[in-house]
Amino acid sequence: MVLCVSNIIKEGNALEIELTDGWYCIRTVIDELLKFQVKISKIVIGTKLIVQNAELLNCDGCHPLELPNHVRLRINYNCTRRATWYSKLGFQKDMKPFPVSLGGLHSDGGGVGCIRIHIFRVYPIRYLEKCEMGKSVWRNKKAEDRRMQEWENERLKMLESINRRVSDEFEKELKGAEAGCKVNYTKLSEVKSNEVLCQIACNDPEILKESLSSSQLEGVLQFQQEISNQRRQEISTRVSNAVNKLTLSKRQVSSVLKTQVVDRIKETARTFTLNIWNPTEEHLQLLKEGSGFFVYNVILKSNGDFGSTSKTYFTQDNSTFPKIKLYQRCFRSISSLHQSSSRPLINEYDTVGTIVQINKLPTNQEMWLTDGNANLLYMKIYHGADTCCLLDNVSRGRSVALLNLLYCERRLTVMHAIANQCSVVTSFPQQKFLQAQLDQHVEQLPKDLSQLLESCDKKIQNAGITLEKGMQSSISISQLSSLVETTGSYSEIDDSMEDNTLIPSRLTSTDVAMSLIDTDQYFESV
Repeated sequence: MVLCVSNIIKEGNALEIELTDGWYCIRTVIDELLKFQVKISKIVIGTKLIVQNAELLNCDGCHPLELPNHVRLRINYNCTRRATWYSKLGFQKDMKPFPVSLGGLHSDGGGVGCIRIHIFRVYPIRYLEKCEMGKSVWRNKKAEDRRMQEWENERLKMLESINRRVSDEFEKELKGAEAGCKVNYTKLSEVKSNEVLCQIACNDPEILKESLSSSQLEGVLQFQQEISNQRRQEISTRVSNAVNKLTLSKRQVSSVLKTQVVDRIKETARTFTLNIWNPTEEHLQLLKEGSGFFVYNVILKSNGDFGSTSKTYFTQDNSTFPKIKLYQRCFRSISSLHQSSSRPLINEYDTVGTIVQINKLPTNQEMWLTDGNANLLYMKIYHGADTCCLLDNVSRGRSVALLNLLYCERRLTVMHAIANQCSVVTSFPQQKFLQAQLDQHVEQLPKDLSQLLESCDKKIQNAGITLEKGMQSSISISQLSSLVETTGSYSEIDDSMEDNTLIPSRLTSTDVAMSLIDTDQYFESV
């Protein structure tokens, strides 16, 4: 809806505005970013604002002309923009949230009503486990499957141990109770109690065949079945109580689908990350590379990434995107990496090669690859196999395709790359262009592959790169910016509100240093 600022109310350090739809007025609570707009006179009396996701506070139902003093409307920066002067006040005909440019949003500006994006990368699902003492561990799918199997085995062994212990304790209790029970059964025909007959039968099982009548025998068997069921139920209850006291009873694991997106409202080279928490099968089928969407109800985290909420939903945007080819996957052969120093668009590329060496340590891994001409590519993984399982099903001499490698500057005669939990190493890539490149690579390999591998081994030895020494990456994982960029063209939005004066920028050396860190590992889901 479109509202007009009818008054600006300052009471000490508190600042509120009064909004009207032309008929009624209401005092409105605004966040710090909107207060800054008021202070720099971007919002003044008479300014029209287009608002979405507004919240009515302290209202139990009242007449608009008899509004209590404690009733307030609350709006936030990310869901508020200046409207054009000719915009009609009140609710609009199109009730859908209006899309806002990604660069015009701020992490302190509250929830985001709508964004319009183009998805150019969809990465494999990662898993975040919240452990004891507030620790969190990220894993890729293979590592999570392996950890889940280990946890199930540990749980099964513990359950078996608890079950044996509880059963032994219960049997000892029963034997102690039975030892103090003596029964005189000189006249069995006079015994009517099934419990007494069962105790006699336990002490002397042969008496069942010799002295009990058919009715007594039937009663004993029925009583024994009831006692057996009660004992099983008691053991099960005790085992369940013992398991509930264990810290291993449950794992707190969330799945995350990471995507790289660009703004479809304002053309810019800046890319953004959108994380979908606990994606459904519908998300996996819908969110494909090269597709456009309107995304509703997302949040912007302090590390610059967008995240989904329980209210997030997607609608397809079928309009053409002129720069779609610019963001397509980048294939670089190992030989072309040696010949060219140009960076891929997002410092990420795909390639193919034959494995020469694989080395693993608990905290990191490495792999050497070659093409048919003995050109080498050194790939480093700064995670152990327990959290980033990429090299479990590959071996020396096998030709593989690698997706989502991070580009690094060339060092000496060896090209470097970094793989992480978003990377893929496979002999059967799903992408047709990558499968074609892999087939072509295999055809160009020499018949005597062992000679090629031995030649590469000598080059690796001369390169002097060891697993313990490793290397330093020249890539910046994420770039943080506190400047608010301009929004796109929405018919009711006044673009003059979106300039660099909105948010004061104080970029320090600490900010630059923090921009080189993969902050995903430090932030939990919201």
